[in-house]
Amino acid sequence: MQSWPRVDIFNTWLAGTLMPRLQLDLIPGLACAAHFGLAPKTVPTSIDDYVAAGRAMQHFWLEATRLGLWLQPEMTPVIFGRYCRKRIAFTSRARAQALATVVAARYDALLGGEWAPRVVFFARAGAGNAPRARSTRIPLSGLAWLN
Repeated sequence: MQSWPRVDIFNTWLAGTLMPRLQLDLIPGLACAAHFGLAPKTVPTSIDDYVAAGRAMQHFWLEATRLGLWLQPEMTPVIFGRYCRKRIAFTSRARAQALATVVAARYDALLGGEWAPRVVFFARAGAGNAPRARSTRIPLSGLAWLN
């Protein structure tokens, strides 16, 4: 669109985000087999906690792929929930901050006050055809230098 102000007007007044939300979130979310979250026994607080969570998520994802399942992260509620719980202002736009508060409250209500702060990965899962990449992938041989 060549102009951020134009994009802003389109998104704000012409429902510019409606179709992507329907196509990328709502419809696939209704059609998937399950939504799930990975949560450690305690709320993660340190870098080591988050690295361990990433390791567990990677193992889970690889096992799901081995079983012929596809995962799609749904991290918006996890991220905004954490921002709101910690009172982190992530934008200067009051409307966006208010919407994040609504998302966080619904997420906390869905999972419960004990679970929501512990979830480190939230996603949907299902079977089907392998997803097509939306961008061109460089082959490993083009990324690695081998002697």
